[in-house]
Amino acid sequence: MSKSNSQSVISTPAEFIGHEVGEARKLADWPTVVSYFELLDQHSDRINVTEVGRSTEDNPFLIATISAPDTLA
Repeated sequence: MSKSNSQSVISTPAEFIGHEVGEARKLADWPTVVSYFELLDQHSDRINVTEVGRSTEDNPFLIATISAPDTLA
C-alpha cells in the first residue's frame, strides 16, 4: 500500500489506545505505541518510522521523522 494523507484511515491516539494520552493512571504499553506508529507509517505521507535497534527486553527502539511529504521524499 502506498502512503497517502488519508485521514479516514488514521485513528487518533485516543481512539487507537482507548483513552486520552496523558490521562491520569493510564498508560499505553509499548507494543500498542509501536503498533500506532506503524499504522501512521503505513498510511501517512508525513511520517517515516524506522527501527534503529532493540532494547534489552527485545522491544524496538523507533525513530519517527515527521515533516512535509516533499521534505521526507
